[in-house]
Amino acid sequence: MSDFFKKLSELNDYNEWATIFDWLFDDKKFKYWTSGYVGSLTKKIKRLQGIGNNNYTYDTYSNIEFPSINESKTLEILMVKGNGEGKDIIRHVRNSIAHGNASISKLNGTPYIEIIDKNKNGMQTAYIFFPLEYIEKIYELYKDVEKSKNNQIKKDRKIKKSRNIKALSYSA
Repeated sequence: MSDFFKKLSELNDYNEWATIFDWLFDDKKFKYWTSGYVGSLTKKIKRLQGIGNNNYTYDTYSNIEFPSINESKTLEILMVKGNGEGKDIIRHVRNSIAHGNASISKLNGTPYIEIIDKNKNGMQTAYIFFPLEYIEKIYELYKDVEKSKNNQIKKDRKIKKSRNIKALSYSA
């Protein structure tokens, strides 16, 4: 078992992370999300500082060479294609923490999380090494997209209601 939570408690107060973990472990976080919202989240995540084409790969298993643990000490995201990039990053973080495959280390004084996720058959499906604060940033990006989604739903309901009222007034 990893010492992820022990190291996290040494770095920060759990209260600060409680909301993030509640969200991270919620299986319904993407309920009613369309591919457009997932794509929007993905674009926002890929704009985080330090993420670029040279250290970000989302491809088939045969096209990814995963590093050994602690081999790569630079920001890196390698994932086998799955249910959508934005969803997959969050899923891999969640799974690796839940299954004891996440660790925290410091690089130049900054806490980093190292993630290794595997599928049911034991095949590695992800390697992620990025600043621990990126989990908080991804949570904030998720909330931004969720808010825009909810605002769009409210707007659509108002338009539909307005159309129904107009339709009723024409028939009267």
